[in-house]
Amino acid sequence: MEANAFAKESLAELSIDDLPGYFDRHGLQRLYTARNKAFTFDVLDDVWLLDVKQRIYLNWMRDMDIRVEHHVYLRVILANEASALTPNTVKASLSAIKKIAGHFRTPLEFQAGYHHLTENYKRNLAQAFSRLFKADWSGAEQIQNAFSSISEFVSENPWAPKNRASGIYDPHKGAYSEAENLEIEEKLRLAIEGGVQRLTKQGPTGACIQALSTVIVAALMKSLHRRHCQWSQAKVSDILPIHVAFTSHFSGSPSSQLPKEEFTFSDVEQLHIRTFRGKDGEFRTNAEVKAKPIEPGLTRVLLIYLQAYKQCFSTILNEQGIELTNDELEELFSRCPLFPSEQLVDRKRGVAFGSKENLFNALGHHSPAFHKTATALSTSQLRLSKRLALHSERIDGMNIGNNRIRHTILTNAIRSGKSAEEAAAITGVTIEAISPYLEMSIDARLDIDQALAHNRVIQNYGRISIEELQQQVGYKALDEFDREQGIILKKQKCSSCGSRLGIPLGCYGCSNFKPHLDGPHQNNLEKAEGKLQAHKDSNPKTVGPLKRSILYIRATIWLCDEIKRAERALHAEN
Repeated sequence: MEANAFAKESLAELSIDDLPGYFDRHGLQRLYTARNKAFTFDVLDDVWLLDVKQRIYLNWMRDMDIRVEHHVYLRVILANEASALTPNTVKASLSAIKKIAGHFRTPLEFQAGYHHLTENYKRNLAQAFSRLFKADWSGAEQIQNAFSSISEFVSENPWAPKNRASGIYDPHKGAYSEAENLEIEEKLRLAIEGGVQRLTKQGPTGACIQALSTVIVAALMKSLHRRHCQWSQAKVSDILPIHVAFTSHFSGSPSSQLPKEEFTFSDVEQLHIRTFRGKDGEFRTNAEVKAKPIEPGLTRVLLIYLQAYKQCFSTILNEQGIELTNDELEELFSRCPLFPSEQLVDRKRGVAFGSKENLFNALGHHSPAFHKTATALSTSQLRLSKRLALHSERIDGMNIGNNRIRHTILTNAIRSGKSAEEAAAITGVTIEAISPYLEMSIDARLDIDQALAHNRVIQNYGRISIEELQQQVGYKALDEFDREQGIILKKQKCSSCGSRLGIPLGCYGCSNFKPHLDGPHQNNLEKAEGKLQAHKDSNPKTVGPLKRSILYIRATIWLCDEIKRAERALHAEN
């Protein structure tokens, strides 16, 4: 678009329907390329496709009570944002503009509307105009002049930004407590077991693949601390055995898709994965510097998942009459998204490729075809959270959230004494991004678990009456001296327990364990405290579970003493 091009003919005399002719007469730019270069859109269209399943809708702009030139300018602003920024950022700007839609006619109208916006809308609007006044694309100067009074007002009346450090401990959006973290890990472990069992019983169906992939995404987020937008880019070729290098596998990868540091040895069967930058860079064009090892337990699940996924994919192609050699199947499967949309694995609603040629054209090493979007992955995580019925002493309806996981890992990293550089490297962010964690006060870093441990023990214990507990047959939890500690409600839940403390120290605080009223809890406390003393200078990951166990043993002893005291008082009255 030429600078001052709009001045050649008065926009004020035109209607919105006249705009296509106006653009054509003056040779103004109508077609823009989205950040994902595979997508183009017309600035005057009411629907812009910016990425796979990423559309923004502007039909409501036709009903805005604003001047035609402002209608055009706002579209051009959004079009230039769409060329350089993620669809979600464009949507944030769009929603703020829509919220203040009827207040662009005069500066006073805008000021009145701005004061009624929420802080989020104010922030999004202010950021959009800030980007506009830093822009140097062709035609920007004229639009900057048109909105100069608005920009000046917004800069003088900033939104009230949240205290980021306090938000880290927000019960809904901040870091998980230790108890909440354990709750998520336990429920995910059981969900993975259930998904694998379902796969074994029902075979590699599309529904089983989709269900297990949702849980695996959550487990990978917990383990590797990467965002949904990064997992949405992952392909099968991004997961390899640790001794296999990405530089020698599927040779079509350019240097921008290869990590600079890889793992070459592991004494157990283990996979590693390459990930791509999520917020900067286009689809699969900016690999993170280091490949990341996947812990052995999750490696086992991923191998089961990939084998079932491959079998499902192969079966669907056979049913469509597409015959592949083993080498062709391996090559095509490597191009498949790690977490596919249902169009690729659903027999009834899947895509009919028609021929081998169409199949190879549809699946590429650099193509986003059949990948689940970041939004779809995020939505599936919310649904998974509801199915898992995650329990928290602080809030109702706790969810597995990417931001909350990252808050937690960064908070724990700073607590454990890691440097700013080490903490930033864990989640792949800049040192500036973790500044709120570095600035937290000592009081803010105190664990809330000590205050919540009693609640958790009371609630776990209270799900079954004392009489029922004492008479229940169940599985007995025994220590190394065959002393009964309590009852394990479902033995199968313990089969994949990740606690290294064993029975009974690792059982305290677990919802599957009901301690006996007269169990040797004091002895267990002394044993745990002795171990802690012996390992007090060890890695925080080593002593953390011990400290947590001690917290819950003390809460259990307190509860048992309270129950006994109440029983004695009741008998005395009788």
